Amino acid sequence: MSPTYNAQKVFVILDAINQIQEADDAHRLLWLPSKLPANVHIIVSTTPGDMAERMTKRGWTRLVMPTTSVEDRRQLVERYLLRFGKHLEGERVTKLVSLPQCSNPK
Repeated sequence: MSPTYNAQKVFVILDAINQIQEADDAHRLLWLPSKLPANVHIIVSTTPGDMAERMTKRGWTRLVMPTTSVEDRRQLVERYLLRFGKHLEGERVTKLVSLPQCSNPK
């Protein structure tokens, strides 16, 4: 008879694994188990490129974050600042939300 236990779900989040240094060989992901218990889930974030391809080759489900529209970014900036009783002039908000690096909510 096997022991019984309360198998709660466990989520492990690994952010920006693309920043792992190649020099120490950890970038090959050999430390990441290929099989996990049913109650364990790993969520990994990475930029497009080698690391994303390694994860795909391992059979991991790949979700791509959509870019946000300029109007969505404008609303996000305005709502965020409003929480602190702050605001930016319209021209400054436009300059900020038009930057290409603001299109992906990383």
